[in-house]
Amino acid sequence: MDPTRMSVVFNNETIGSVNMGTPNPHDIAFNSVTNGGSLKYSTPSLTQMYQGSTKEDFNTFSSITYVASLISFSETTMQMDPMTCKDATACTIRFSREYTPILHQISPQIVYNGSDISFWVDPRKAQARQDVVFQELPFYKVLVDGYGVDFEAFVDENTYLGTYTQNQIRGSMGDIAPNNASQIDFQFRVGYA
Repeated sequence: MDPTRMSVVFNNETIGSVNMGTPNPHDIAFNSVTNGGSLKYSTPSLTQMYQGSTKEDFNTFSSITYVASLISFSETTMQMDPMTCKDATACTIRFSREYTPILHQISPQIVYNGSDISFWVDPRKAQARQDVVFQELPFYKVLVDGYGVDFEAFVDENTYLGTYTQNQIRGSMGDIAPNNASQIDFQFRVGYA
């Protein structure tokens, strides 16, 4: 089974279904063994699933539950083959406010290559699960206008951020042109997948 020919569909009885496409290349290369029955798929955020929506559009929900399924294109039959889990609970994904980190602010507002940058983040329960074997930073992706931030001098795998409180996380800005209105992409890895 070729994971690049699979598409993940998220089904919710109230909101409906969303087809999110193939897994990202990183998930395929490092974590998927489809011949052995394992497909790694990093679940997108709700605002990525529903393009054009903002996080405020979901304020009425304390949690949203989806059942994920796959659609695989078969080169043999030239048809789309739907695939579901034998046990629906194994494919249930729950977005919850208590596991949704909050980015409160960044400082300074204008950053440039090599400048220090600070983020004030409340991880809530997002880091409740810590892997003992494969230790990682409390978060896994931080981009400012698409450029990476280096946390090596400030944060390591043993760093623990307090829950339900603002934590200051410092880093050094990578290549970036000075800009007073940056797009921030700050992502935590949550769940037990």
